[in-house]
Amino acid sequence: MLKKRIKYLSGILKKIHFCRNDSGFTMIEIIVAMIITGIVAGIFAETMTSSVKIYNEHNLRQTKHIDFRRTFDMIITDIREWESPISVTASQLLFDKYMRRYPDGWFSRQRFWNRHVGYVINADDIAHRREDDDWGTQYPLISGGLVTSGTSFSTVTEGGVFRVVVNIEFTINGKPMRMHTVIFPRNQGG
Repeated sequence: MLKKRIKYLSGILKKIHFCRNDSGFTMIEIIVAMIITGIVAGIFAETMTSSVKIYNEHNLRQTKHIDFRRTFDMIITDIREWESPISVTASQLLFDKYMRRYPDGWFSRQRFWNRHVGYVINADDIAHRREDDDWGTQYPLISGGLVTSGTSFSTVTEGGVFRVVVNIEFTINGKPMRMHTVIFPRNQGG
């Protein structure tokens, strides 16, 4: 009985290995496999490179947009708190700003004063300057040649109410963006 079973199992094993050929791959098969692998790897690398490039451009645009938004908000906040204009031209905005300070801790003593604040549009950037620093020193808020010629300051007086118009135009990776607002300085009354 045991001999029959061993003979039966060996017959099954022979049937399983009937396709086995120990000669290996031919050279043509190896070359074709390498070419196909190279094509697939090239397509994958191109896709990854393109994805990284798109991600980097989006990240740069988002970062620069945050910088421009912060600058825009800073200009708006300063203009709302101004007392009187000193000089308003298309490329320069200088004014007195009414400041409040609590020097000895929170709300223990208040001190008020006026100081000069300015924003200057140069050839390709926007700079900020304050009276409490060296007045000639300009601190760049937006630089790197991103600001375009459409950036300007202007004033509008309607019905005895004075308003400041701020246009900021810039390009990032060849794509234009624009911020525009009309600001009513709080301390003018009316």
